[in-house]
Amino acid sequence: MSTPFIDIEYLQENAAAMRYVNISAGKPAFYTKVTPLLHGDVAFAALIQELEAAKNEIYLESWAIEPDVELNRINWDKSIDERAQDRLDNILIARAKAGVTIRILIWNFANLGTTTSEIGGRPVSANTKMTQVRKLGDTLRKISRKNQVIVADHPFPLVQGDWDTIEHRVLDHRRDTTDTEGTERRQRAEKKKDPDYPPRHDWMVRLEGPGAYSLLEEFNVRWGQAGQGRFPLFPLEKVPLAGKMFVQKSHTYPIDYGGGSREILEAYQHAFLHAQRYIYIENQYWTSEALTGTLADRLSKVKDLQVIIVLPDKAEDPVIGKYIAAEQWYQFTQLWQAGSQARVRVYALYRKHPVRREYVNVYVHAKVAIIDDLWITIGSANSNNRSMILDTECNVQLAHHDTVQALRKEVWREMLDDSQGEADDPVSAIRNGWHPTGESNANLMAQGKDLKGLIVPIKEPEFKRRLPEGIRPLL
Repeated sequence: MSTPFIDIEYLQENAAAMRYVNISAGKPAFYTKVTPLLHGDVAFAALIQELEAAKNEIYLESWAIEPDVELNRINWDKSIDERAQDRLDNILIARAKAGVTIRILIWNFANLGTTTSEIGGRPVSANTKMTQVRKLGDTLRKISRKNQVIVADHPFPLVQGDWDTIEHRVLDHRRDTTDTEGTERRQRAEKKKDPDYPPRHDWMVRLEGPGAYSLLEEFNVRWGQAGQGRFPLFPLEKVPLAGKMFVQKSHTYPIDYGGGSREILEAYQHAFLHAQRYIYIENQYWTSEALTGTLADRLSKVKDLQVIIVLPDKAEDPVIGKYIAAEQWYQFTQLWQAGSQARVRVYALYRKHPVRREYVNVYVHAKVAIIDDLWITIGSANSNNRSMILDTECNVQLAHHDTVQALRKEVWREMLDDSQGEADDPVSAIRNGWHPTGESNANLMAQGKDLKGLIVPIKEPEFKRRLPEGIRPLL
């Protein structure tokens, strides 16, 4: 192992969970503190706290940056000027003026048209390859993709997603765009108008200690790939031990970067092939042929294995969304052939609209898998071919029964709105909770009635034509 901190006692006590870890598919780290942050409001609150406390360095990475995003939504109905203090750009400007070094990585949009934004009053053009802009005393460089925020004083990383609350209220105007005045927000709320953005379901995790340092190293590698070299890092030996957890950092690199790396795919496949009781997948997509193949193989060998997949009801992409839905349905058929529809259930999440006789999809943005209450992966990688092969991604894995089980119980309780989700036996929770709740909600939706929890079986798409084989890796 590449870390000088190896906890032999942890390995012995968690031997069953560690079997799910492909130790060659990423960098391991022990003595890490892990804090799950479910839903954006909780994660954004933690992020504000750490940004404002940073004294030396802030590293921020995402597939795109909205500098005016409001991290704090308490003042949602105040004026734009009154809410300015809650905006990411103004928080960063204040920290930069206090002498904090700030580095930001975002995806290069060179082939996707031109978008512009401003950070600290300096324009940032997103259609120029390797754009470098000195802002806030530092350089903005573009290469990387997906959501990962790192505040590195401690170091503290946060795998970060979209804002919403556990209630996923359809008419929550805290999800309005930043440029909407507070008076307009109040008026829209009073008239029960829809907000600008629908509900979202997301997972985040906060790491402190050696596991956080491994993500800082990952950021530094990508920073170097963006041009003009890496920045000096303090040695790992100076990172304080923050907790008792093992974490593993895995990444995907496209072939252009040192021959490429598929650690996340390898981590998934290894864990799938060790699954004995259940696999829970919550993701934005399910089009990875490699993951489907591995999961189908396991289903054919373990006859009692239960699989739950939670996805959006449809892809956000207006151009190829129907092809994504068709490809996903094809992948589901492969799993059903291997394990039957009784053992492989696929759901979308919904809230009933409080005014209109319709249902609003709670869009799944999470990238999570849980297996047997022993192993979990969470990060930026979608369960699609791009994330497993072509994109730049980063996930972390945990292998610890009590931590993973507690997370599973918390999320399943939310999904089902029932104590069945908190059952100690996950298979009992699936058979007595997920299956009957999903079937009941399908009937309630057909009658226009209120749902229990969030889950409804995903609908079969009308369009089922797959894209040509050569294009499928792009999905």
